[in-house]
Amino acid sequence: MLARLINAPGSLVHRSCVASGRLPGMADQDDPQGQSRPTEPSDPKPALPSGRCHWCGYSLVGLADRGNCPECGKSYSPKTAARLQPWPSALKICVRLGWPIAGLIFAGFILATAGNNGEAWVLGLIIGCAMVGAVGFNSYLQVRSMLRRSLPEGIRTKGPVAIWRAIGTTICVIIILVSVGPFVFFIGCLMLLSQPVTH
Repeated sequence: MLARLINAPGSLVHRSCVASGRLPGMADQDDPQGQSRPTEPSDPKPALPSGRCHWCGYSLVGLADRGNCPECGKSYSPKTAARLQPWPSALKICVRLGWPIAGLIFAGFILATAGNNGEAWVLGLIIGCAMVGAVGFNSYLQVRSMLRRSLPEGIRTKGPVAIWRAIGTTICVIIILVSVGPFVFFIGCLMLLSQPVTH
């Protein structure tokens, strides 16, 4: 009885439903069963297919392409998430670090077969000194590049890794100085000897 009075023509409920275009008991035109549909997000955030946090190395796969790392709280973006790369293979590491050693072997071969040839001796010594310096200089650049590309910043700049980086840098500088010093001295002696003697 109460429902009939509420839904009766002319009642307040009936007039408000007519004004809104929906009568009591009328199903939704978009949903014949009259059930409400859940609203879907109009602009979902894209998810990262790959990547790690540049600070702590936490995997960001499946998270939004921009936000804060759940592990360390640092902000990230698609660019920073793609910064860390896997470590190079053992073969690539040997090639990147070992080519100065190959140069030293070549210089030793020249000196071993020089005999009484003074020009061969000079060439072998120049190549040898240059390759000794290249061992330290190239090792510093290559190790620094690999650490920056494959090791998170929070690990690379703190703790034991930072200590070993400082020790390695010091050793590389000493090698460069030890090799460049005699090389410069040798070049200076050659320049002095090449000058004509005046009486």
